[in-house]
Formats: sequence, C-alpha cells, structure tokens
Amino acid sequence: MFNIDPIHKTICIKCIGDAHLKKIISAHPRHRNFCTYCQSEDDCIDLVDLAHIFDKAFSDTYSEIDERLAEDHGYPTKGEDLYSIIWKEIQPIDELIADDLSKIIYSFWENVSIFQSNPTSDTSFIKAGAESWFEQYWASMSYSLKNECRFLNSEALDLMKMVFDDIDKVPTSDGKSLILEITPEHELSTLYRARLFQHDNDLEEALLNPEKELGPPPNPKATAGRMNAKGISVFYGANLPEVALAEVRPPVGSKVAIAKFKVIREVRLLDLTRFKEVVSEFDYSIFDKQSLNKVRRHKFLTKLEEELVKPVMPEHSDAGYLVTQVIADFLASHQMLNLDGVIFRSIQVANKYSKPPMNIVLFNKASIVMRTFNKPGRKFTSSLYTFYENGDVIYDPVISYFEHGDSSNNNGYLFDGKLHTLQLISDSIQIREIENVEYGVDTKSVRIEKGN
Repeated sequence: MFNIDPIHKTICIKCIGDAHLKKIISAHPRHRNFCTYCQSEDDCIDLVDLAHIFDKAFSDTYSEIDERLAEDHGYPTKGEDLYSIIWKEIQPIDELIADDLSKIIYSFWENVSIFQSNPTSDTSFIKAGAESWFEQYWASMSYSLKNECRFLNSEALDLMKMVFDDIDKVPTSDGKSLILEITPEHELSTLYRARLFQHDNDLEEALLNPEKELGPPPNPKATAGRMNAKGISVFYGANLPEVALAEVRPPVGSKVAIAKFKVIREVRLLDLTRFKEVVSEFDYSIFDKQSLNKVRRHKFLTKLEEELVKPVMPEHSDAGYLVTQVIADFLASHQMLNLDGVIFRSIQVANKYSKPPMNIVLFNKASIVMRTFNKPGRKFTSSLYTFYENGDVIYDPVISYFEHGDSSNNNGYLFDGKLHTLQLISDSIQIREIENVEYGVDTKSVRIEKGN
C-alpha cells in the first residue's frame, strides 16, 4: 500500500467519517471494488475523484489568508493548513489518507490555482463561512445589477429564489412565521403617511383631495424609492406619526402633512424585523449543498435587513436603491407567497417610543385607497390661514366640503381590478411646521500623528 502512487489509490466509505461524503461516494460510479487503505470491498471511489469532490467544496467554503497583511499589520493568523482541514471535514480514519489527499490536491493547484498564488504546505486557509459568502454575493449582485443587466438578471433571480421561495416555512425561535397577516383589528392596521411641502399653495391644493394627494402617488408621478422603481407607486407608511415625519427628512421651514390610514382588508406582510430570530443551523457539512444553503440563507436574512435600512444619500439613491428595488419586485410578484408588502425597521428616529419604530410598505397591488371622503357630490375648499378684520392672521388649516348632489356612492370596492386596501381617516390629518431638526451623532476626533 505504501508504494502505490496516490493517484492510483481507492478509498471506501468506511475510511471516512463525514456522513454526506459517504452518500456521495456511494452514488459515485466505481471502477475498482476494493479499498487501498483497509482492503474492504464496500463502496469505493478513486482517490483522485475524491480529491476533485473535496477541492470543489473546499474552494466554495475556504479562502487563503493573506500572509503579507498578517505580517505587515499584525493581523492574527487563525487559519489552518490543508492537511488539518482534510482531517476536520473528511474525517479520515488514517493519517496516510489525509497525506495522500493533500499531495493530490496540491498537484491540482500547481496546474490551475483558484487562489492568489500556488498554495504550499505552509499556506493557511480560513473558512469563509456564510457571512463572507453573503458579502461576496451581495457585492457581486449589486455590481451585476448596476453595470451589466438590470432586467432579467439571472444572478439576482437565482439568489432571490434560494432565499425567499419558501420563506413562509422558515422557522423562528418562537415558532412564529415571518409572514404577518394584518387584519383590520390588528395593531398594525393603522398606518401613518407623511408628505413634504415647501410651498403653501401646494399644500392647500393637496388638502382639496387628501385621499389622492396624501396617499400613494399615481404611477406616472411615482419617484424611485427604497422599495419601488420610478413609475411604480407603492404606499410608504409607518406605525407612528413621528416615524412617518422623520422618514421624509423635512428641512427647516417646510411643512409636512401627516394622515392616518386604516387597513380595511387582510394583507400579508413579510416582517423583515424578525429575520434575526430565524433558527440557525450552523452544524453542516461542506459536502451537503442543502444544509450549506440553509446556513447561507440564515446569514443572508440576518444581514439583509441591515442592508435594506442602510441610509442612502439622495445623490446616490438611483444606484443605492437598485438592489432593494429588485428584492421588492421579486416579492411583490411571487405567486406562491402572495405578499402585499413588507415591514422593516426605521433608523431615522431613536427607539424611544412605546413601540419600535417601523416602516410598512404596501406593494402597488395593495396600495389602493378607497374614496370615502372625496366622494362624488361633494365640493371642497381648503385654506391654511384665517384672516380677521383687525388684520390678524392665524395659522389654522381647514378643509371645507359642501354637499351638492348624491354623495352616498363610495366609488365601489374595486379600482382597476384591484381591491381597495386603505381608507383615509379624514379627521386625522395634521400639518407640522418644521422649526428645527435634532441629530443623533457619533463624534470622532481626528488624530494627528507623524509618520516614520
């Protein structure tokens, strides 16, 4: 046995410990029926074939440590050599197996290396893990969407399917679903929406038709946002009026109209705030694609909301929102999940209220406001100021309406074939004048140091 070249050896399932690798070997075509190491006639595989299987799984999971950075900057070397990794992942029963596999794999790398250089026995590797996979895949998907293909992007579609296709079945620590079904009696059935105004004339005009002007804009006027592309109207709401106010980022001197909307039918929302409660499955084999994808999806979900709420500067909004828009489009059109919207944290306000600050986005199909206030048969006027004979002017916003016909028609229950989802609470409208803005800041002093 000791004089046989490793490339001519065979190995059986009894000589390795990893259960998933045993299954792969049992299903692999066999050319010899005895094991070089234990002489067993059980399921065997050429050692070279096993090396190819390991090399593929290894390259998907491990990355080479940059020794130069470790030496120059004092980064700790936490990696392992190839021999040690073979012992950990394959779990061979004999040191000779690990040694033979190492020699074959190093010979692979001498011809075609996926690493920075041709690794040697002194090269250390680190398990990239699911978090690094997320960062790499997110960066790759972002680049592809921004620079290569924005529509029908196969890379983005594959990732979305892996993460979301059965998201309704993903378990959480408390056993509850990530899909939240909101009925008209639910505490989240009352939503607040804000709209920014910098001119009184625009505000007065909007108050003439608050269901239209304070609700989601018509599709042609919809600007791009975190969860919608330009021209696709969605309803951006919040669970608190202070959150709705902060999310429009009003400048000092502007006015913001805030209105309360009631959800009038059941809607299904994906609750991104609960992604961190997804049950983790970190005990996995690098040879088991299914369990590896579960771990990767878990990390993707726990990191995803952080990316979705990450602030984007206005001048970078077109590119900065591109990935989240693609995710929203995928979720909105997923027939099996049948989602009406998503819930995610707000980072625009401090968490100092009785409820955690949250944003609720209703997709286009679930953003129709029922017209119960601006009904046919009513005529409206609006004003922001009351003028008195003595010359005093009082800021006193008011909407006046006059019945001049039959206003009993509530304009039906369907709008362009879509169910009405929201109803404006007409007496809930507030106008907030922005007098000052407070910031939560983290201050760092700039150090001055002399170089060598």
